[in-house]
Amino acid sequence: MKRSILFSFILMGILTLSCNNKKQDMQDGQNETTFVHTVFFWLNDTASEAEKLAFESGLEILGTVPSIGNYYYGLPAGTPRDVVDNSYDYALIVHFPNAEAQDEYQEHEIHLEFIDKYQHLWKHVKVYDTILED
Repeated sequence: MKRSILFSFILMGILTLSCNNKKQDMQDGQNETTFVHTVFFWLNDTASEAEKLAFESGLEILGTVPSIGNYYYGLPAGTPRDVVDNSYDYALIVHFPNAEAQDEYQEHEIHLEFIDKYQHLWKHVKVYDTILED
């Protein structure tokens, strides 16, 4: 019984410290995401495997833009549900600490070079920007 109570106090202390550290990180602006930029690409039917690999390399380079917090890219999961759209070829998900950082990304030379270099490969692009709630 005493061990159980002691364990509970230790666990509560760890959780409290963890929450306080996360709150401090958010106050310092570290690891905070408030703006999510999601881009879906539908490539031309004529895009070759080599062009797709080059496109993926371009997506990798996009991740080096300094204003980005985190970024991910990938292929459709193929989830077999009526509400899921699996028709795109690539998705890009980029996290920014704020809308201003996303604005910087839009004008950054790496982003503009990506568009210039690869836009001939896509037939359609759809963007969803989201501001996260606290």
